[in-house]
Formats: sequence, C-alpha cells, structure tokens
Amino acid sequence: MLCRKIRYSVVTIFILFASPMLLASQEVGIAWRYATGGAIRGEPMISADGKMVYFISEDRYLYAVTSGGIHRWRYYLGDRVADSLSVGVDGTLYAGLKKGGIVAVNPAGKEIWRFLYGDGDPPGPPVTGTDGSIYFATKGGEIYKLSHTGRIKWKIETSSEVSAPVTLGKDNRLYIPLFDGKLLTLTPWGEVLWSIKLNGSLGRPVVDPDGYIFILSSKGIIYAIGSNGELLWNYETGMDFSEKTYPVLKDNKLYLCSKTGKIFVIDKSGRLLWKQSIPESVETPCILGVRGGLFVFSPRGNLYRVSYDEEPVLVFSMYFSPVFPVIACNGYLFTGGADWIFYALDLGNEEDNCKGNKITITSGWNIFNTDNFFEAEMEYKYLKLLVESDSIDSKKRAIRELEERINKGYPGKAEPYILNLLTLLLRQGVFSPIESRNRWEKNYPEIRLKAALLMGEIGNLYTQSLLVDFLRYEYDSRVLAAVIEAIGNLRSDPEGLARKRFLELLETKGRRIIDNSIAKEIIVAIDKIIEYHGELGDEAARALLYIFREDYNRDVRQKALSVLRGF
Repeated sequence: MLCRKIRYSVVTIFILFASPMLLASQEVGIAWRYATGGAIRGEPMISADGKMVYFISEDRYLYAVTSGGIHRWRYYLGDRVADSLSVGVDGTLYAGLKKGGIVAVNPAGKEIWRFLYGDGDPPGPPVTGTDGSIYFATKGGEIYKLSHTGRIKWKIETSSEVSAPVTLGKDNRLYIPLFDGKLLTLTPWGEVLWSIKLNGSLGRPVVDPDGYIFILSSKGIIYAIGSNGELLWNYETGMDFSEKTYPVLKDNKLYLCSKTGKIFVIDKSGRLLWKQSIPESVETPCILGVRGGLFVFSPRGNLYRVSYDEEPVLVFSMYFSPVFPVIACNGYLFTGGADWIFYALDLGNEEDNCKGNKITITSGWNIFNTDNFFEAEMEYKYLKLLVESDSIDSKKRAIRELEERINKGYPGKAEPYILNLLTLLLRQGVFSPIESRNRWEKNYPEIRLKAALLMGEIGNLYTQSLLVDFLRYEYDSRVLAAVIEAIGNLRSDPEGLARKRFLELLETKGRRIIDNSIAKEIIVAIDKIIEYHGELGDEAARALLYIFREDYNRDVRQKALSVLRGF
C-alpha cells in the first residue's frame, strides 16, 4: 500500500510539472483529461451514437465518460484487467480479465454476467455478431461463442495458439490468426469454412465490406485474401511490425505503420501509392481522422501528422507510451497511458460528424430460413418432416427431440436449424387457423407454447425480434404468456420494440385476452429487460403506469409498483 501511495505521488508530481509542456502544442490541444487510479489499458470504445467513450484502467475499473469529458459512472471489475474491451450491438460492454474471463456490463454501469474460463490473458477483445453473439479466443487457442446472455453456444480448439485479436466479417464469419501462420475462417456455428497458410505469425485481420481480408505477418508481408480463401496478392515491406499493429483501411487504401517508423499506403490491388517515415519507432496502428488526416503516435507519446508531400510534423507530446488511439466522430482523438490519465485531443481541423447510429436488428419470419444450406443434413430433413406432419404425435416427438438436442449442451451447427424448426412450430395455427363450429380455433397450443419457451432459452437478438413480431398475431392466452416469458428471458431490447409492443397489448385489453396472469408476465419481462439495459425507457414506464388504469388485482399492481420504484 505504501509503495502504491509513493508511486501515485511521484506520478502526480510529474503530471503537475509536465502539464505546461503538454499544453505547449500549437496544432493539437487537449480538449479534456480524466484522471484514474492506474495506467490506461487496451483500446477505448465509443458508443454507437458517439456520445460516450469507455475505457479500462489498471485500477480495475471500467469507466464511462461523455465525449465532452463528463463522468457518467465507473464499475469495479474485481480482477486485473486485460487489454480487452468491446461494445456489443445492443450497447453491452465486454471487458476481459487477465486471469481469463469476460465481464458483461450494461450501458448504465451494472454487471449483467461474467464468464470465467481461466486460461490467462486473452489475445484480444471479444467481437460481437449482428445477432448479439459474442466470439473470443483464449491464450491457449480455444475459440468460444457465447449468447448475449452468457450461455455457451460452442467451443473449438485450434492447431496453434492465437496470435492476435479475432475479427468478425461479412455474414458473421470469424477470422482467427494463429502463431503457426495459419488464418482460420469459421462459420457462425463453429465449422471451419477454409484456412490458408501464410509466412510468419499473423496479426489482426481487417475485413472490408466485400469480404476481402487484409492481414500482416511477422515477416513484414501484407496479404490480401479473397472471401473464398484464395490468395489475391502480397506486398513485402521489408520492415518489422509491432504485434499490436494492423492495417487500417479507409477509402480503399491500406495504411501500415512499421516499428522503424516507416509508413506505407497501399491500394486494394497491392500497389504502393506512397510512403513516408517519422524519426521514431511506431507500435500502434496508423490513425486516420474523420476528414482523412493521417496521424502516428510513437512509444514516447509523440504525435505526428503525416502526409505524402510534406515532412512529418510533431503536433503533440504526452511523454508516456499511449494505448491504442481512437478517433471519435466529433474528431477527438482518445488515448491514455502510463500516467494514469485518459486524454481527449482536439485535432483542430476535424469536423463534427456525430449523427448518431441507430441500432437495427434484422427482423422477419425468414431470418432462420436455412433450407438451402441444410438440405443435405439428414437430421434436419427428418426433424422437418415431423414438424410439418399433420399428426400431433409427430409434432410432440419433434419438440422432444429438439429439446434433447438443446439440453445436451453446445448446439454448434444445429443451432440455426433448431431455431428454424422451432419457428415453424410456433407459427402453426396462427397463420393457418381452422374453422370449427362457427368459430376460429388455434392449432396445437401445447406445441407452440413449448416452442416459444425453447426459443427463449437458446435464441439470439434475431429470435427476440421475431418473437416481438409474433405478439401481434397470438390470441391463445397460454401461448401468449409463453411468448412474453421467452422475450423476457432473452432480455435484450436495444430498439425498445418489445416494451412498445407490451404497451400496445395492455392498451388492447378489450380485444385481447390480457388477464392478470398475462399482465404479470408483461411486468416480469419488462423487469428483466430494464435490468439488462439499465434503463426504464418511455414505453416501459407507460406500460407499467397503464396497469393502474385498469382493474388488475393487487398482486399485479404491487409488482408494477415495485419495478417502478427500482428505477
């Protein structure tokens, strides 16, 4: 404890004396600074709307600060942190631990879950798919896929240790760089799609929107690989690159910063456009501003502005080795270092481009239409025959077998077609009801009820969106309750559509069977969703308040009041 206090005092004194020098730069100024209790680690993350910046420190805290430098919250992670932080598509933060683990924290700064695998410092941060799934590698070469609720979907072992952070590309393909020089490509359900052997251990892959992969090797070679695994070209730089660096892609150009200070700009066809150098080494990726300006940080904390037709210009010095610098949409450069300070640097000529990115989760009944891909799978064909049979016994058998496959553990490749078959079962009787004795009856409510609950157990954000759409059509109270329960179990509602649909259900009580039990299921589901996201939301508040306008029993009203008081 005494050593820590002495260290803190020394660093504080240095900062006080260094501050005038930090402010001395004429071209780049400090927009704001934020002091922590330890060195800044890893790459800062920026929220989808550009309003928040997140970072981790060796003091074991995860910090949330506005892009203007105002403190929002900090969360104590409890263990030593790794250089590992990422933001999911629904805004959830995933922080890595040095002992081998991931902590999921919501945008309000509360822990949702943690997953410990105990294999040491991870090679990079987790990546998240468009369906909310989390992919990450361990130090020993294991690859995991987790659901957004922390459930294991699958786990595989590679032939070598993972050498750099994994990357997720087009169609949620996972690209894994290995120390033995192999680039491994996996499908979202954990099967090897293709692999290619390159020269040297590999850095972090970069994937463009067309599915082309660009990757640096320890031999100083940049490779371009097609979406089917074919080698398109390679360019030998003759330079060494830090294991922390990777190609930066913008406007069909690749920017490479080498250890020796050489900077290469190459087009997507492998042609050298220009190169430049700074008088120091470089250990972090090149930095590209919002308007295309090129900046480079040295390990000494010197920031250079670089162009092809001018000598590099020193524009800022922080006197400490920086972590991965990140440019925000407002043109600020975020970084930090061993001085325990997180910096927002104003690059001066960068324009504010913060328009706010809306989170969009793909919806629709065809999201799990996997017939074309799985038509050769005999198990899928067999189960689909049972599902589409007119026999209630066959459908019950299909449900039992699907549940058995889920309970066995990691569904792996079976995951998408299990969800597809459950969707088919859930739909039956809703879009094709039968008329009997002058009234409409629903087919197979017990089957559809079970299908909904299983979807809530193994589903993803696509499933959540699909179940929310389903609320419009279901009139059987038992199935409706199961769908609401499944939505609550999936928890994530980034666009607020589930909470909006719950309000609509309550407002249509006269035309739908919204009794006390259904109302209570809605309240429980809302409670789980707001606990996951850390915010109530207007629709959820209106839905809970609407409970008091109707003649629901005391138990339902008390439950609604309890949720409201919690926020």
